Amino acid sequence: MKLLSSVLALAAAASVAFVPSAHAAGDIDLCVSNGRNAGFSGDNLVTAVAVGMAESRCDPSARYVNNDSHRSVDRGLWQINDYWHSEVSDSCAYNAACNAREAYRISDQGTDWTPWSTYKSGSYKQFLDDARAAIGAPPAPVLPSKSVNGDKYDDALGVDPSGTAFLYKGKAGGGFMAATRLGPGWGGFSRIGIGDSGNDGWADLWAIGGGTLYYWHNRGDGTFTAAAAVGSGWAAMENVSFGDVNGDNRTDILARDGGNMYLYVGRGAGRFAERVLVGAGWASLARHSVGDADGDSDGDVWATNSAGELYFWKRSGADFATAVQVGSGWNGFRQMTAMDVNGDNKADLVAIRSSDNTLWQWLGTGSGGFSSATQIGSGWSGWDLAAN
Repeated sequence: MKLLSSVLALAAAASVAFVPSAHAAGDIDLCVSNGRNAGFSGDNLVTAVAVGMAESRCDPSARYVNNDSHRSVDRGLWQINDYWHSEVSDSCAYNAACNAREAYRISDQGTDWTPWSTYKSGSYKQFLDDARAAIGAPPAPVLPSKSVNGDKYDDALGVDPSGTAFLYKGKAGGGFMAATRLGPGWGGFSRIGIGDSGNDGWADLWAIGGGTLYYWHNRGDGTFTAAAAVGSGWAAMENVSFGDVNGDNRTDILARDGGNMYLYVGRGAGRFAERVLVGAGWASLARHSVGDADGDSDGDVWATNSAGELYFWKRSGADFATAVQVGSGWNGFRQMTAMDVNGDNKADLVAIRSSDNTLWQWLGTGSGGFSSATQIGSGWSGWDLAAN
């Protein structure tokens, strides 16, 4: 566990060397029993066990020496670092029950695994099936990320010139059903996003107004609670996209600040972890959107440049592959958003054509590219589309 408390610490950990333990691997049941006794339950227990396996193979005596300036040591089942968490003694760290309790505390009761490097890299996911089998949990369902009504089709949100919001539910074959009025008062928001914050299959809403990030929780029936402020300092962001980047069924944010792209990992309840730098050199890419191109649960990225060229970055572990051009002519369209409109687990694109304010869709092929555009609506003059 590389317990990183800041972006600076994250940068330092990039040179960390993984030293194999001299001890034999432990037993996954140790992570299950001690994790459960510490307080982990449900999906959080599944994640805890998978992280434990990725970190130490559930070996309570595992010891990894990092090649950092502190020569810090990761200890026990959940590899609690002796520098970043010096409050945890060796006697506790190498005791399975005590290590589990500290992991429960550090992870905020299983809701924030971002301090663990195997979670950030995505390597823990190779152990999810083993974790579910050991716990006796059923296989994880494939959940839609942007479905307000809980079906397998992602939905869109539009705001008319008066500031009234309408929901457009996705349907088989693509396109949307007739609009459902959500309510007035949405004209003052500069950015609106749809996504599942709580891993429950029901998409919630976010919006940025006056630099503050607001959250509306889906009650599980397609209606929403009152707005709650969940963050500030968002006015400086040139572009913001909502989507499940790390594949944990919780919506994350990928935001561009100048030429830098930052990832805010979702923690549930509409909130996000501290941002982590994804990369630089994004200033020439005016807009981007996140979606799962190939159904592997990781969020991929599409972005357009000033020439109207569309580029695709596939998510691979904790990083993105080299950009590939997958389209052109996008200067004629506004408010591009990635979503799975037709429910086939391949992200599609939806955008408004500026010349005549018609709505168009491009169905995903599963490799980052798209089929030919088809018109699915008209009359979008003066409207905003929630661009995820």
